[in-house]
Amino acid sequence: MADKAIVDKAISDLTQATQITGEDLFVLEQSGEAKKLKGETLLDFVTLSVVSVTVTTLPAGSSATATYDKSTGTLALGIPQGSKGDTGATGATGPANVLTIGSVTSGNVASATITGEAPNQVLNLVLEKGDKGDKGATGETGATGPQGPQGEQGVQGEQGPQGIQGKTGATGNGIASIALKSGTHAAGTTDTYEITFTDGTTFDFFVYNGANGTGAGDMLATTYDPQGKAQDIFAYADTKSNKAVAFTVTLSASGWSGNAQTVSDARFLTGNYAYSVAPDSGSFAAYGESVIYADNVTTAGKMQFHCGEVPTADLTVNILRMEASA
Repeated sequence: MADKAIVDKAISDLTQATQITGEDLFVLEQSGEAKKLKGETLLDFVTLSVVSVTVTTLPAGSSATATYDKSTGTLALGIPQGSKGDTGATGATGPANVLTIGSVTSGNVASATITGEAPNQVLNLVLEKGDKGDKGATGETGATGPQGPQGEQGVQGEQGPQGIQGKTGATGNGIASIALKSGTHAAGTTDTYEITFTDGTTFDFFVYNGANGTGAGDMLATTYDPQGKAQDIFAYADTKSNKAVAFTVTLSASGWSGNAQTVSDARFLTGNYAYSVAPDSGSFAAYGESVIYADNVTTAGKMQFHCGEVPTADLTVNILRMEASA
């Protein structure tokens, strides 16, 4: 842009500039010296880099304000509060609200809640439980009614004729024979006996032959059999029993107390009965390791078992009850 001479004119006679461009030139006085100012330099100063704007409401009638913090890029505006508007027209009358009673319950703290939308709403109440009332007075005892007269004793009727003899019952199921099925009676082994009943059914019974004891002394026969009655229990049952009942019971792992457990079963009878007790094949090993043995039945319906070491699983035990004949 070529330099141009500035003709002396009054400021009021100059044409009004409507914008500033980078090529414009301005004359200014700085420290008593006339200097030129380019339009692009002036634009650098007046262009704002606004990062945030804050707005503050000023009292009504105040002048609006605007400040700029170049270090933070914050433009702070102060805007006067507007005048209060005119009161609006009264709205139409709405429908009447219908309030119905909902739930009524008792509680520690009384309260009320309203649910729903007008004009149909529900009032739910929680009423505080009142104090217990005083005990009422005991009513008077009513008079005892008169005892009625005792009726006359009737005439004893004649004894009826003896009934006919009933039919003979079915033959009981006894033991026909007991035979060794397998085994050598060797210590630490198991012998299997087959018990045959009179109805032809059979029952396998397992007998564990305990290992020879160890220690300083042996128990004498005078101690464990002072009356000299020791014999084969199965031979004894074969010759002395005419009624036998075989059944199983379970020794629960959780039923032991003080290394003892009492099993209840209505088939445990007292009197002239002998019992043979042996573990089922599936419980045989644990039964032997726990050194389990049973007492004789002294209370009807119960047999007590003992163990050297409490087993960790339920055990099934075979019971053979034999009624000895005189």
